[in-house]
Amino acid sequence: MKFFTNAELSYQVNGPGTLILNVHALRNSHQAIISETLSIVAHPISAEDLKSIYAIRDLLTADLTAPLNLTSLATRANMSVSKLNRFLKQVFGTTVGNFHQKLRIHQAADLIRNKQYSVTAAGYEVGFSNLRHFARIFEKHTGLKPKKFSSALLQQENGPCPLK
Repeated sequence: MKFFTNAELSYQVNGPGTLILNVHALRNSHQAIISETLSIVAHPISAEDLKSIYAIRDLLTADLTAPLNLTSLATRANMSVSKLNRFLKQVFGTTVGNFHQKLRIHQAADLIRNKQYSVTAAGYEVGFSNLRHFARIFEKHTGLKPKKFSSALLQQENGPCPLK
């Protein structure tokens, strides 16, 4: 992943202050990335908060069909929604919503792979009520549409699961 283009990185040292001006221009153009990085680094997690984050993970894993309610999860963790998202992202590398989606998609992929469910049944089983949405999210997380995933599994019967 490139944060800077070659044009942004190229600079001329033809006069006083040129390098400093270029550094300021780069910093200003990527302030959002810098701010996000600083916000993650600036908030150490206490042992109690870490236990809460793992409890939330266990809660999300226990019932994948339950609708995601950030407010109630944050209340259970005894923290604000933003703090919950920030700490979960710090521990697991993603937000609560994306984490929940990823769990659901991996469960659906396992159900399809183990031939327990059809693609449609797997989508409903993990809590998706809209199959188009399920297919979009499945492709986002696995790189394959659910039907292609299923047919790829048939072709490589006992091979590894084709997930990212």
